[in-house]
Amino acid sequence: MESLYVKVRVNLANDPRVAAMAAQTRKPVVAIVGALHALWSLDVQYGQTDGEDGVVPLLTPEALDAATFKGFAAAVEAVGWVEFFEEGAVLPRVRDNQDDVGAIRKRWRDKKAKQRERNKREGCPASVPQVSPGTTGGQAGDVPSMSPHRERGRGRGRGRVRQEDTDSASALSGPTSAKTPSRPPRSADPITLDRDASPARFVGVSAQQRATWAAAYPAVDIDAELARAAAWCITAGPKGHKTRPSRFLTSWLARAQDDAGRRGTTFRHAARPATVPPDDEPNPMLAVLAAASAQVAAEETQGARR
Repeated sequence: MESLYVKVRVNLANDPRVAAMAAQTRKPVVAIVGALHALWSLDVQYGQTDGEDGVVPLLTPEALDAATFKGFAAAVEAVGWVEFFEEGAVLPRVRDNQDDVGAIRKRWRDKKAKQRERNKREGCPASVPQVSPGTTGGQAGDVPSMSPHRERGRGRGRGRVRQEDTDSASALSGPTSAKTPSRPPRSADPITLDRDASPARFVGVSAQQRATWAAAYPAVDIDAELARAAAWCITAGPKGHKTRPSRFLTSWLARAQDDAGRRGTTFRHAARPATVPPDDEPNPMLAVLAAASAQVAAEETQGARR
């Protein structure tokens, strides 16, 4: 069923009664509009209809202030939008601010009736009968044909192919009996990790593979990195069992090359960083610190003499 809602006029914020309530409670206009919505929502959910008025049983000023803010009940009663009695509260002409609940339900019933009538005209069964295996067309137990709008939607789901699309593809490709070539099986990796060796090492690395790595990663000591990779595989637990060692070692050497590039060094030419001064030259920072210390000492001595 449709959700119940409260109609709020677009010019409600400009209503003089809203301005009067804002001045009395010293609240912004948006707070007054929100509190009015809360009040009218209580009438929609729990109220009763008495002509054009709404009656909310057991609604007291204290309860309304608790649902909104302190002072709202007195302000809304002063402008005449609510009247409190011992039995509850009366909202005069509240239907001017609300949609008729009965009208909503009537629209929902009319909508469902039109839908059932449309399905009946298009031949949609209320329920699909069971079909036993081996049932042929024209016999009892056949499934009635789908309605036109459902027939148009067949084959639009994920993983479904319409029959006309299959026929078109067959007509374009022509008759063929060849099967789709399958992916060739992956050859065994020639490189393996000898875990029984002491220390563990990778075996099966050909001279051609070693030369390829040396040319691609000039900043890396190939033998040292292979030993490091083998040690990592031994201590890494399940992560160290590699099904494709060649691919793993290539990635390992690529990361080592990147690390060497960030450090600014190479394996063949490990140059000293330019920021470190030679040992035979004095450090200029030491001279600056010495001068600053001497100046501080002189100022302290001059201050003591005074």
